Amino acid sequence: MSIKKWFGVRRKERRKEEDNPASIFNAALQLHKSGRFNAAYPLYEKALISFETLLDKFPENTQFQSDVATTLNNLCALLSDMGRLEKRQRGGMKALWD
Repeated sequence: MSIKKWFGVRRKERRKEEDNPASIFNAALQLHKSGRFNAAYPLYEKALISFETLLDKFPENTQFQSDVATTLNNLCALLSDMGRLEKRQRGGMKALWD
């Protein structure tokens, strides 16, 4: 395999990984843990939207249920860390009642 082809394959794999909600969630988690709250916030939201879309399509899938709940929990923790309690409380209520 040529070096150009190898890099092309790796680029495609990386692009697929970047679109994967679990990868997005993990990136958000790492940013959150490192204190980069403003960078983590949009990634948590993107992961949440992706997981909710999957859950809408497959409502009985317990993994997707868990992914939505975990992402909501982490998003609420992030908002708390950012001092944005009003939004955290609304998010927490969503997690409890949805």
